[in-house]
Amino acid sequence: MSNSAILTNSKMPHIYLLIHPKHEVISRVYCTYDSIDKCLEAICNIYEEHLKRVTPTMPTVTYDIMQLFDFLDSFVDICCLVQQSGSKTYAPYSKDWLKDKIYEKFQKTAMQTMEKQPLEVDEQLSA
Repeated sequence: MSNSAILTNSKMPHIYLLIHPKHEVISRVYCTYDSIDKCLEAICNIYEEHLKRVTPTMPTVTYDIMQLFDFLDSFVDICCLVQQSGSKTYAPYSKDWLKDKIYEKFQKTAMQTMEKQPLEVDEQLSA
């Protein structure tokens, strides 16, 4: 099944996010989400919470996508299982797939932000 079929399905898929941050087996955790978007937001929130822990004196956290990807690359593994439409089966998706989806999400957010901002006209051009 193609990725687009998963994302355009009218019934939102069920997702298991599997996280293995450290080599110790006990560090493995999983979370469930009812949409890919919520899963991606959770991944970003995990990184933001990490930044708050390592820089507690900073009033706000800021980061770029490459810093987030480096953080994900530091994990032993992170992947997800996405329920396939019309069946009770799950397909595995890798860390790289998650990074692609996060990139698309950041890109979409940036485009929406740009659309909301008024265009700035260079005053020298209008003179």
